[in-house]
Amino acid sequence: METSILIVTKNRAAELAFSLNKIHQLIDTSKHEVLVFVDGCDATEAIKNNFGWVKWFGTTKTIGASPARNQLYENAIGTILIGFDDDAHPI
Repeated sequence: METSILIVTKNRAAELAFSLNKIHQLIDTSKHEVLVFVDGCDATEAIKNNFGWVKWFGTTKTIGASPARNQLYENAIGTILIGFDDDAHPI
């Protein structure tokens, strides 16, 4: 793995799906990984099956963006880590 893209999401499934679709167009998922932490929300469950190339993490209780990112950092295997919010998709 070269790059790990790390995204924390909470109650913004549509924005996350848009961002993931944009990211998928830009990266080679055989070389780079995308990790998403679902921070205490159920709305995202509906889109998970559409993004089988994403590594999903999460909790049922909200822990906040910084602790969620910390969990993603611990699970990332890339040499470069890039953090996005769920609605901060690349153009």
